[in-house]
Amino acid sequence: MTDSTQARPTVAVIGGGSSAFDIVASLRKSGATARLVARRTQLKWNMPVEKRQWGWTPSSGLGGGWRNCFFERAPMVFRCLPQDARLQIVRRWLGPAGGWPSRKYVEQSPLFLGQQLRGAEYDGAKVTLHLSNHSGIRSTLTTDHVIAATGYKVDLRRAEFLSDEIKAKYARIFKV
Repeated sequence: MTDSTQARPTVAVIGGGSSAFDIVASLRKSGATARLVARRTQLKWNMPVEKRQWGWTPSSGLGGGWRNCFFERAPMVFRCLPQDARLQIVRRWLGPAGGWPSRKYVEQSPLFLGQQLRGAEYDGAKVTLHLSNHSGIRSTLTTDHVIAATGYKVDLRRAEFLSDEIKAKYARIFKV
């Protein structure tokens, strides 16, 4: 990727969830200087198993803790919950959070938290991001590359392979 005579590339990763965190970790492992730009003011992590006063917490692929273990190991029970309850759980508990193995790489990176992207300019060599925080204070960040790891909203109208009946059913769930 780079040799010792070249500067390490800088990459701004925009996002505050697992995809953004994994990208930052991968970039750092490959030798790039990764910077995380996120609207959220705090990063949320799924935690590893840890010893507590009353013993070990169970482990799952979603992280440590009884809830994560339940959601992973009892998917059919979760499926039997009312739809609104499932959606609330996904938003509140299983929402955007990074996996704990990426944490050390992300937290060692420059973090631009509480920042809203307001615009970007490319001068042929570098990208300048125009940011503002929750108080409206503006700043800029100049970088070699930008990766948008911002998630997405489902637009069922673009899924031409789905029938109108299926689109109508899921439009209610996704509030489209």
